[in-house]
Amino acid sequence: MKGDSINGRGFTLLEMLIVLVILSLLMTLVPPLFSNALPSLKLKTITNDLSQDLNYIRDIAILKGRKTLIVLDPEAGSYASDEKDRGEAQVLPNDIKLNASHIALRDVEDKNPVIAFFADGSSSGGVITLSRGERAYSIIVDWVTGSVTQEEGGLDE
Repeated sequence: MKGDSINGRGFTLLEMLIVLVILSLLMTLVPPLFSNALPSLKLKTITNDLSQDLNYIRDIAILKGRKTLIVLDPEAGSYASDEKDRGEAQVLPNDIKLNASHIALRDVEDKNPVIAFFADGSSSGGVITLSRGERAYSIIVDWVTGSVTQEEGGLDE
């Protein structure tokens, strides 16, 4: 028949083997690149989570028209508020350190730093720094507006 020919389109065995060798090389070389980026991504994710929690607690203060608190525990590496998760402490991974600075309020029992948000949206203010190794992110809570912002790198105490 006219349409049948032995010279069909396709890949030779040699071409397939070359592709397999290249794919196997990529599979061994690429994962270490991702493993170096994951710890940094974990720190950034936890920083975002804490920032969202702070904004949530501020929103509750405004909506309910009363003061709300978030208690930080740098030694335990945790934070808690009665307004979120029924007051359960949010514990950070062991390799992430929490530092609180420029915070005037202290918990009566444990003397831990406390950030208060008020009904008008303002706050007692402060800086929370989360760090892992050389990498750090600072969360700044403005005392006048209560706004929560993030900066890469730790801020001086």
